[in-house]
Amino acid sequence: MNSLGNRSEPTHLGRVAYLPEEGTAIICSDLHGNIGDFEALLARSQFIERARAGEAISLVITGDVPDTARHHFFDRSVPNNGDSQILNVLMKLDQEFPNQIFYLEGNHDFHVVRLTRDVESFHKEFAPLELCHNEDGSLNLKILSDFLDDYRGQFGELLYRNNIAPYDMLTRATQTELDYISSGPILAVLPAAKIVITHAGPVKTERYSCPEEIVSTIQELDRDTLFDGTHEEYYQSPFHQLLNHRFPDKDYTLDDISTFLKAFQANVMITGHTPLGYLGTEEQSNFPNCKIVNNLGWIGQQQGILCTSFGALRRETKAYLEIDLARPIHSLENLRPGIEVRLLHPIENTGSVEA
Repeated sequence: MNSLGNRSEPTHLGRVAYLPEEGTAIICSDLHGNIGDFEALLARSQFIERARAGEAISLVITGDVPDTARHHFFDRSVPNNGDSQILNVLMKLDQEFPNQIFYLEGNHDFHVVRLTRDVESFHKEFAPLELCHNEDGSLNLKILSDFLDDYRGQFGELLYRNNIAPYDMLTRATQTELDYISSGPILAVLPAAKIVITHAGPVKTERYSCPEEIVSTIQELDRDTLFDGTHEEYYQSPFHQLLNHRFPDKDYTLDDISTFLKAFQANVMITGHTPLGYLGTEEQSNFPNCKIVNNLGWIGQQQGILCTSFGALRRETKAYLEIDLARPIHSLENLRPGIEVRLLHPIENTGSVEA
């Protein structure tokens, strides 16, 4: 990792971002349009104030800001356009603090972009004389409605509910927003802290002949090639695996986590994607090698599942991470409550919860 140039500046190698080896990283996951939780994150971490004061501080989002419908079902405070609100704030922060905002692509980001492309292809074939986009780049809702009706007719309601309905930002995403959620890295490495961050989980490592091949493959990931491939090529691709894998679904093993981390010279992986309820409760695990410790899901000793908003067990268990980029993390046990693992909505004036 020392060959990446200036240790005080981030480096991008393809789809992998290497953060500086000094300073602080604020990490949050899976907001899914909860603008209230995003505002709480900025307030609790004091990211804007610290960045404006010249502190070397970075903000890492593990993807999946888009799509609010499912989140709104569980939390009525989530506005229908909360994803657009958050993305517009992030884009402004990115302009004010270049090289300090790292938005990693998640599965919802990928599918909103994919479905927009599918609607555009449908438009070219069946309604080329009509406008496909509004002035802001969002889809013409009549064209979108025709596409959705055609999809239901071809594939049925069940596949529609699984493959399209969860991605409701499709109805309002502007081209600027689509460009933002699809142009960033898919993986972030904190070299001195020995941490890797991605949306969901590691790739299946058995297909790779050496660690260098894992790294180069991820650096060179290309969405357009994936869009043009077969369904089987998509599900076997490392792109899909990083964005969708879940340990409870047996998508990967503890050995895959270990091998993947060794490829990036890291000790710990931080992801979102998997709701903590999949793992069980604080008192009882649903799966071997899984538990919840200090509001962080543990997969073995090396993968931590972070739920900053969607997927947390309760409002008071929502958490984010604050990482000293110069301090090596050897295992999940080094992530201390109140220091690295911080509550988003702490209960004040109690001895058991951080103030």
